[in-house]
Amino acid sequence: TAAIKAAFKASLAARQRVLTEAPIDSWEHAVREQYCLGVRRQSTYCLRQALLLGNDQELIALAIQGLELILSESPEHVTGDYKNLGIAYHEWKSRSEAETQRLFEVWGEYIRRSDPEDTAFVHTARSLLDAIQKPGKL
Repeated sequence: TAAIKAAFKASLAARQRVLTEAPIDSWEHAVREQYCLGVRRQSTYCLRQALLLGNDQELIALAIQGLELILSESPEHVTGDYKNLGIAYHEWKSRSEAETQRLFEVWGEYIRRSDPEDTAFVHTARSLLDAIQKPGKL
């Protein structure tokens, strides 16, 4: 797990430089898309591993960092990115008030974009958001 964490941290740093330095209206768009695809895959992997390892907070932090990068820099947003980022923020133990607000934003966007076939998770997300809104749950 330590090697996975170190490799993804280095990968995120390199990808962030490429993403922020490549103009969106240039030929780098295709390269940018490929980098985003790699970050998306690694972020999803980190989130899955974190959940399998009992909510490993370092892996969750890496998943959040990668998914936020995707949503800010990717030329194409995938509905699952919003779902996964919401899951990561929900499982983040030291979630701040701003991060709780971000959780509501990303799951709200996921619910708006969701596929009718994924209604089970839409209901789950709504229930979890309702539980967070109750006094004393933040």
